[in-house]
Amino acid sequence: MKAQAVIIMRRHLDPALQWQYMNVKDPRALWLALEDRFGNVADTLLPDLKEKWNNIRFQDFKTVEVHANQNQTTQSAMKSCVEVHANQNH
Repeated sequence: MKAQAVIIMRRHLDPALQWQYMNVKDPRALWLALEDRFGNVADTLLPDLKEKWNNIRFQDFKTVEVHANQNQTTQSAMKSCVEVHANQNH
């Protein structure tokens, strides 16, 4: 069962990361190693997303649809980062 979990987890990794974590046989150990490496992604992305949100201008887009899509994408990413940050503080 553990081997299947590790295989599934590795299948979703970038090929370079697959090779880097090839020797990790325990799914929990793999999860924790990846969390240590990438757990602060929300802290890294949030300032950039806030700046992007503050600088979105309607005139920079050719259509209303593209503008709305960009707003929605940015809002979703910000919401995801805030939720990750809130979960880390609890």
